This record gives sequence, C-alpha cells and structure tokens, in this order.
Amino acid sequence: MSTGETTGPIHPVPTQRSGYRYIFYEKHHGRGGGDAARWLPTITQAQEFAVFDAADFHDFSDERGFLYGTGRDVDGGLLELGTWGQQIAEFPYARPGADWHGYPLWPLKGYGPENRKSERYRPARDVFEKMEAANVLTPRERKRLYFYCIGPILRHKPFDHPHL
Repeated sequence: MSTGETTGPIHPVPTQRSGYRYIFYEKHHGRGGGDAARWLPTITQAQEFAVFDAADFHDFSDERGFLYGTGRDVDGGLLELGTWGQQIAEFPYARPGADWHGYPLWPLKGYGPENRKSERYRPARDVFEKMEAANVLTPRERKRLYFYCIGPILRHKPFDHPHL
C-alpha cells in the first residue's frame, strides 16, 4: 500500500486457512484517484472478505504470492466486483504479519483506463486453471476470462476460436 493514505477498517476475523488479516483499504472504496480500481458500492464488506478468504482457502496464487478471487451473484453467474466491470480481484502479497488488501482487477470490460486493459494486468494462466480445478470457474468462464483481451475476435466470440 502507498504510504500516507488513509487505510480503512480491518475485518474482525482472519482467513480460515492462513489466518491472514484483511483491511478494507479506502483507496479502493472511492477515496482514491480516478485511476484507482474500486469495488462496486453494492459489494458488502462480507462479500469482499469472502472473495479474499476463498482465494486464500484454495490458494489461488501466482508465482509472486499474490492471491486472486471471484464470487457468484444470486443467479449463479460471476459476480461483478468493480466499477469497471471486473470479475476477478487481486490481493497483492503482504509480508508476514502485515494486513492484506485487494481490489477488482480483471477484465475491465471497456470501462477502465486504457493502460489497465493489457495482458500484463491479467492473472497468470495457472491461476485460472486452479480456479477451474476447484470448480470456482467453469471451463467456459476460464477461457472467457483468460482470453478476454487477446484481439477483437476473441473479445467478442472467444469460444469460436479453433485452439480453445
């Protein structure tokens, strides 16, 4: 987290698996600049923490130790987490004993800043594969989310691609 910024409340319960503490960082709840990823105001603290807790529980991590998570809406579809249409949240690695925080990351669905729409912001392929293996994503959702930004043909019709 950046220094000198307001942090936010800490969730009262740690994660089930690793005992991580989670902070609802105000930057990602409307107090950051216009280019800061923000959780939708309709996402409750309980929902946000549940996404983080599940990410830790299933170890949806990349090689840097970042965690990634998603959720389901009441109809069983992927939950829209962020103000730019994101459905995957990122939780950057926190050193031992430090509080974790997170923000909606991927995909941006055309709403967010252009500099955030590149593949470099997409979680690693193995993160999506772990989510599918844990039945958090269906194979179709994994493909849609992973291949979202690779060209206009895949963006609009990812399942017609011959190599998917």
